Amino acid sequence: MIYVATHNNVAGWGEKSIQNIKAAELGDDVQVVIQQTTPDGTKRMHVKNGETTESDMGSDVDSGDAGTLIDFAKWGKEVAPADKYALVLWSHGSGWEPGEIQGIKLQKEVSQPVTTEELSERSAADGRYNIFFTPSMREIIEQEDEFERDIAFDNGTGHSLDTVELGKALMRIKRDLDQPVDLLGMNACLMATVELVYQVKKSADVYVASEELMPAESWPYTEILTKLGKKPAMNSVDLSKLIVDEYTTFFKNLDADLTERGIDGATLTAVKVAGIEKLATATTDLANELMDDMDAHLDAVWSAHRNTIQFQNNHQSYHLYDLGMFCSNLAQTAGISDKVKTAAESVVNILNDDEFILAEAHTAAADDGIMGLTTYLMQPVGSNELSPFYSRTSYAQETGWDAFLESYFEAVENAE
Repeated sequence: MIYVATHNNVAGWGEKSIQNIKAAELGDDVQVVIQQTTPDGTKRMHVKNGETTESDMGSDVDSGDAGTLIDFAKWGKEVAPADKYALVLWSHGSGWEPGEIQGIKLQKEVSQPVTTEELSERSAADGRYNIFFTPSMREIIEQEDEFERDIAFDNGTGHSLDTVELGKALMRIKRDLDQPVDLLGMNACLMATVELVYQVKKSADVYVASEELMPAESWPYTEILTKLGKKPAMNSVDLSKLIVDEYTTFFKNLDADLTERGIDGATLTAVKVAGIEKLATATTDLANELMDDMDAHLDAVWSAHRNTIQFQNNHQSYHLYDLGMFCSNLAQTAGISDKVKTAAESVVNILNDDEFILAEAHTAAADDGIMGLTTYLMQPVGSNELSPFYSRTSYAQETGWDAFLESYFEAVENAE
């Protein structure tokens, strides 16, 4: 099942992905259902045995409505019932880059409501990144005053809200399928975060996503689906490894300079979702040990933080840092307690476990040292404010990572 939410500036690239899907040799035991939304409308496709059946859903479908995604998955089961299900979301991603929302805000007076049409529009004035779900955008726009909205635009609120919306949608899809999704794939930017993996821990077996921006060429569907068609009995773990391998090979051989687009290289990670519980326990321990004496550990945390790769650096607005690199840096920094060192090393060890991180690859030499998953880790500098919505994510609530961030910011403020 592939949900192509491209009512935006990448509709043409979405169409290319669909053509690549249709070009695959699926065999007798693999079927693909697709829902594609573009500025011209929405259609559904059922690809089976080399033939495609299409149906027009008109121009009133909001691909940013979680209910639309749920309805698509339900339809997919009806027309192509299966023993195993993969669900891939194809779009811009949850978008810590606030260009779209900022553009909408500038079109309106503070007291004037934003229309349904504006909330449904998936593209920014500058044609860049957006958030998946309409409710996320609506909640940011409806902040009480301009100052609060500006903070929301700058701190990645869309990401945290979308994480919650996606988790709710996947739980409903699990119920409709009578089973968790075997593989949840994000053909979208910046979605390989611990927060998202944790949010879908009860509704997906394997999760595949990128730490980095997703190049518009996206996944090499022809190669992936043709190999799946030849081995239709492969499980979700093997399929995830196949996807990462084919993706990495494709972008290593791509005759294009991704750096011209502000992308250091292509990254992709496959995660065994059940392992996120163990990782969450380790990050809880780390957060607690740091908060136990944040003032004493402040310099070490700051040193580790600023030497960790941020995705995506060119825009400086996502606040997503590689969790493993941060913990590795922290464990090697002088001045930390033995308990903090042990806790940080525990996180690194889990991220090095190939039964949790099933596959992780990247094509940029500059990304050496990343370990597959990012986390929200805003730098406490300048006018930065922590997201008021981050604490809504299950990960923040159950690990205390939001409390650690608040302690970090408070320690910096006290030291000034």
